[in-house]
Amino acid sequence: MGFFKGPLLTVALCMLALGPISHLIRRSASATRPNRALLANLLVTAAMTGVLLAAHEGLVRFYPILGSKPLALAIDTTLKPGDRIAIDGELTSGSTLLFYTPQSAAPILLVNGRVNGPWFGSFWPDAPHIFPNDAQLHALWAGPHRVFLLTYDPAKRSADLSRFAPVYTYANSGGKTILSNRTSPKNTSPEAQ
Repeated sequence: MGFFKGPLLTVALCMLALGPISHLIRRSASATRPNRALLANLLVTAAMTGVLLAAHEGLVRFYPILGSKPLALAIDTTLKPGDRIAIDGELTSGSTLLFYTPQSAAPILLVNGRVNGPWFGSFWPDAPHIFPNDAQLHALWAGPHRVFLLTYDPAKRSADLSRFAPVYTYANSGGKTILSNRTSPKNTSPEAQ
């Protein structure tokens, strides 16, 4: 939490101004000082603005862990027709890939991703077939297409997938790694086993 010391301190100070101080100013309003209510409302407005700015700063500091934009942009540099993009696990671990990768690419696959939000709809007859299991990922990895796999556990996935085709580390950001079964101009060495 030390990473968020500034935003947390700002929120604490704003909440002190928002609650007790605003209440004291409002209570001191009388017929002779009618502008106290306006002053209290302005204080609430300033405090909430401070809370909003602190929340925004917290999201900015936490974005490398929450977002996957750098990984998506790295994929975009070499993405070709026929390439596959997969997220290891649930959609929330790499949902920004959906936003930052071209819509013309094949749908993003969710390996063992029938959890949480997409779970219910994934069983409908007209649902897209984007939920492969480990065996289907192994076949895809050994297949003719280049696969980009976003994972939080690259060592475990590398050990698993290296039995089917070489594993290359394509990009890293925020504790997430993109693995690929084909080399790229940026990376020509297989993941160390």
